[in-house]
Amino acid sequence: TYYTTGKEKENGDSVTCLVDIGSDIAVLFESAVEVGPSTRSSKSKKRKGREKQSVVEAVPAKKEYWLGRIEFMIQKNGSHWVRRRKAIDLLDRPVPAVGQSGSVCRLQCNWYKSTGTNKTLFTYDATDGQWIDVEMVISNVNLTMKSGIVDRVYVLDATDLQALTTYIQSVSRL
Repeated sequence: TYYTTGKEKENGDSVTCLVDIGSDIAVLFESAVEVGPSTRSSKSKKRKGREKQSVVEAVPAKKEYWLGRIEFMIQKNGSHWVRRRKAIDLLDRPVPAVGQSGSVCRLQCNWYKSTGTNKTLFTYDATDGQWIDVEMVISNVNLTMKSGIVDRVYVLDATDLQALTTYIQSVSRL
């Protein structure tokens, strides 16, 4: 969802994308790649005591998105982390000051678990909180509760599903 603010685009419109506590968001994760070393023999003459060389092949990390709900936000203030109460603009994210490293803002999210085969149906798990850096957030998403179902199943908006699928395909090529 986009809201207007004082930021100007090329055509004169002002646009921003705000997330706050309770917002549903999509987060980019790269799965850890576990690659065992393969071995190969040296082509030169083998000398006494020479061992095989270890070779690690490069395998691209699998990129995927998870859907979560922001439960808590903190921001770095000097060397301390303080609770953040203002919304974050995803189009104008907080950045580290000169000389600082790492994230300036972190979000605690509880995750939605996919219940459908096509990643459109989700259930909410309020017990699985995890801190993430705001840089990992792709965008906010629209989830609506499916009526008539006891288990509180949420449906991902078709436009958001298409946008997330396109985004994952584009970053997977990098």
